[in-house]
Amino acid sequence: MSVQIQDKLEYEGKEYSIKETTLSDLIKGDFRSSSPLEQYLVVNDLKKYFTSEYVEMHTANGRGYLCDWEIDKHGSLWLKAFHSRSKLLKNVNQLLGISPIGMKPIIGINIDLLRAEVMQPYMHAGWFSGIIYAREFLNYEGAINGLRIEIENGFVVDSTPCHVGSYYGRPLKNYIDD
Repeated sequence: MSVQIQDKLEYEGKEYSIKETTLSDLIKGDFRSSSPLEQYLVVNDLKKYFTSEYVEMHTANGRGYLCDWEIDKHGSLWLKAFHSRSKLLKNVNQLLGISPIGMKPIIGINIDLLRAEVMQPYMHAGWFSGIIYAREFLNYEGAINGLRIEIENGFVVDSTPCHVGSYYGRPLKNYIDD
């Protein structure tokens, strides 16, 4: 299993990577623990569209989707973009319930495009409460390289600089030497 592709986060003028699924998560078979979208999928009974029945396995994207996030100047977490590999749940309109899941184009016209004008450009992540570990750059030595951001109902309640570990937590060389 490869390192998992990470969600992106814009916050205070910087771009971060949301910490990807760890090696121990992969061993447990939990590919989805690193995205704030996971809570939304569970609450809205949409997680089933990201099982092996609807998403072909991809070693770098086991959860079947990627997201771009932004925390605005007021501390609100927003879903900016949703990229899906699911055969049925493909876009934000379907996440919001604006377009039916699994709907196919009618006579060559994509119904989602017809409804695009009612879609919000961003989706407020009011469903999410938890911790986001956002990494600005890789560092194996334990130096501060990111933030621990505590979110409650889609709003930042605390943001603390910290070291955010990588996929393995330390260079692969150390695993071989041990």
